[in-house]
Formats: sequence, C-alpha cells, structure tokens
Amino acid sequence: MDLKNKNRIIFTSVRIGVAAGLILYLGTSGMIRWTSLLNLLPAWPLMSFAFLLFFGEVVVSGLRLIILLRAHRIFLSLSSAIRLTSIGIFFNIAMPGATGGDLVKIYYVIRGSDISRTKVTTIVLLDRIAGIFALMILPLLIAPFFLKTILASDILITLILIALCCSLILVASMLIAFSEQVNNARFLIWLFKRPLLGKYLKWVFDTIHIYRNQKMSLLTAVLLSLIIHIANLFVILLITISIAPGSFSWLLMIVAPMGFIANALPLTPGGLGVGEAAFSSLFNIVGLNYGAEVLLGWRIIMALVGLIGLYFYLKGRHQYIHQLSAPTVSLGADK
Repeated sequence: MDLKNKNRIIFTSVRIGVAAGLILYLGTSGMIRWTSLLNLLPAWPLMSFAFLLFFGEVVVSGLRLIILLRAHRIFLSLSSAIRLTSIGIFFNIAMPGATGGDLVKIYYVIRGSDISRTKVTTIVLLDRIAGIFALMILPLLIAPFFLKTILASDILITLILIALCCSLILVASMLIAFSEQVNNARFLIWLFKRPLLGKYLKWVFDTIHIYRNQKMSLLTAVLLSLIIHIANLFVILLITISIAPGSFSWLLMIVAPMGFIANALPLTPGGLGVGEAAFSSLFNIVGLNYGAEVLLGWRIIMALVGLIGLYFYLKGRHQYIHQLSAPTVSLGADK
C-alpha cells in the first residue's frame, strides 16, 4: 500500500471517528432523544409524502445534470439521469466520504463512451456547485421575511453574512472563468503548456468557459437547485411535525438551510454528527426542539431513496451518455 492510500485511509478513519464521537456525545448529553424517532412510525402518511418529495428532488436533480451536459452537446435521458442520481445517493450513504456519490456518478457517465473524463468530471462538479450556490442564496432570499428573528441573534446574522460572502465568491469565480481577457492571459497560456497538469487544467477551464455562451443553462441549473432545496425544507417541516406534533413553525425555513450548509461541510462523512449538532443549535435559537432528531429523520428518508439507487446498481450497468449530433435533446427513456 503506497503512502497516498495510507493517508487517505487515515484521513477517512479520522472523519468517521469524529462523526461517531459527535453522535455519541449528542446521544449521551440528551441532545438526541432517540425515542422521539419512534414517532415517525404512526406518522407514516406524512413520512410517505416526505419520501415522495425527496424522490421528486431526485428527478429535478437529474434534469439539472441533463441541462449542464446538453451545453456540451452530450445526451443523457431523464430515466438515466434518475438512475444516476439515485445510485449517487446510495453511494453517498454507503461510502465513507462526501464525494463518493459524485465519483460513482462520473464512473457511470463515462463508462462505455469516448467523451473526455476530465470534461465529465468538471460538469459533475459544476452540478454540485450549482446546488451549493443555491443553498447559499436560499437563506438570503428567505431572510427578509424573518428580519426581526435574524437581527435578534448574532449567530444568525453571522451565518447570513457568511452565506452572502460565499455566494459572491462563487459568482466572481464564474465571471473570471467566463472572461475572454482571463482566457487569453499570458499566465494561463503558460500554465496550460506545462507538462501533465497543464493539459488537464486547460480541459477544465475550456469546459467551464463554454458556459460563457450558455448562461441560461447555468441559470436554469441554479433555479432547479432552488426548487430542490425548497422541497427539502418542506421535507424537514413534515419530519418535524411527525416527531413533535404541534411544533410547526415557519421559522424552520430560515434555520434549516443554514443547518444544511453546515451538514455540507466535508468535516465528517456526509456531515454526520456535524449536521445534527448544527440543527440542534439552530433549532434552539428560534425556540424549537428536536433539531438533531429531525435531521436523523431526514437521513432515514434519504436512506430509503438510496435503496432505489441500490436497486438500479444491482440491476446492471450500461452506457448512459451519447455525444449529440443534432441540437435537439429528448428527455425520454433510453433506447
């Protein structure tokens, strides 16, 4: 075993250990009331609706990937996009890492095709970035409806400012990548001519630069991401009502996105432990309980959807994408 693999194993083991430690601490300190999760069983009608909403997010996520691939004249059907997204969710759960699902998705996308692996990897990364960007701006869009609550909490103000700064950084980064002056800069030309990495960096830059003339594709991807995150908020509401009947509050709409931002940080596999701690603290800020339990309920819904991905994985593999020879794209099933 080489040094790189050893370091990866050590790093992954540390992250798993941190996640386990956080969950153990939350459980022993009383911040997680494990018995409250039993309330999800009699609330199966609400949980069934939450499951359908979550699966709807899978469908919309598939559409987002289709649109981003189409800008490069790469065809992916809706049925294949749903399978890929479901398989990605399963491996996000099964593999100890935040990017396990993305890596598997990239593998399946390029399997059996002659399309550049670097190009596909970059597009899948943009797919993830579109989702993160929408998650950052969602609290900014919701904040005006809860100004009084936000201004009364230094933590919420800080989190809103962090979301704003991260959003501006992402926008600035994309504008730089779109710039023709940057594209023709001497430094980049020199960098792209370097052995090994230079070639791959040019492929990455060119892949992103194409969206300069496909801004509507990026905008649509962000709008679809907002739809996904809004649906996710309603999933959280349904789980909260199921765990603690009578605890409905629209304040969840402002704290839940910030909890998911913390959950997205690659500190532990899938944000396990970190997300629960963040949800517990944020729920308490607005006078709500069961934050950690609500996120655990969300993870249960995610695991159920992941079983669909497991089914698609066991069903077998085939070629998912094709290079378009015509500008039209069908969203129908594979032929």
